[in-house]
Amino acid sequence: MVSITGRHLRPQPPAGPQGAVALMSGAVFFHTVSPLGIDRYDDGAVLFTEACETLACALFIVFALRAEISTLIGRVPVLRRTLGSAPRQPIMPG
Repeated sequence: MVSITGRHLRPQPPAGPQGAVALMSGAVFFHTVSPLGIDRYDDGAVLFTEACETLACALFIVFALRAEISTLIGRVPVLRRTLGSAPRQPIMPG
C-alpha cells in the first residue's frame, strides 16, 4: 500500500492483517463459547479450522510487520498519548 504526499510516495503497512485478527478472533471466540458450536454444519469443523488457520496467518503477518505498525502508531498523536509511546528525552550525564 502506498500513500501519496506531495510528490513523494511512502509505503504504508497494510491494515488488512489487523482487521483479520480482529474479525477471526471474534469468530473463533464466539463459535467456541456460544451455542453455535464448532461443528455447526456437520462438515467435520472445516469452517472453524479455516477460521483458526486464517487467524494464525494474520497473527504471523502482524508479528512480521510489528516494527512498521509500531512506527505508524507512533505517528498518530492520540495513540501516542494513549499508548504511552511518546518520544523519550535522552538522559544527560551530569
